[in-house]
Amino acid sequence: MKYDDKCGEIHRQQYGRSDKANACDNQNADFQEGYAWGIETFAYNSDKVLKAEIDFRGEFHLTASGFAEWKRGFWSARNQMTHAGIKKLRISGSPLD
Repeated sequence: MKYDDKCGEIHRQQYGRSDKANACDNQNADFQEGYAWGIETFAYNSDKVLKAEIDFRGEFHLTASGFAEWKRGFWSARNQMTHAGIKKLRISGSPLD
């Protein structure tokens, strides 16, 4: 039986790279941090998460290319979880409440 990796296929078409956290090309800190946020904040409104990261990066003058990798990791995790039907419970008392 062939596994249909639709998320991975779309990600490779859009970015030319794998969407998997353990892929060799994805071992940079920005991708990994974005991937972790994508999993941790699955039940939250993505607008809040993205705004928080934009504010953080603006405050510390971090690079645009790093933010692009962070967002790629963030959407990789969320798309994989959505495709798999995985739901994350909201953690009350977090900074994003």
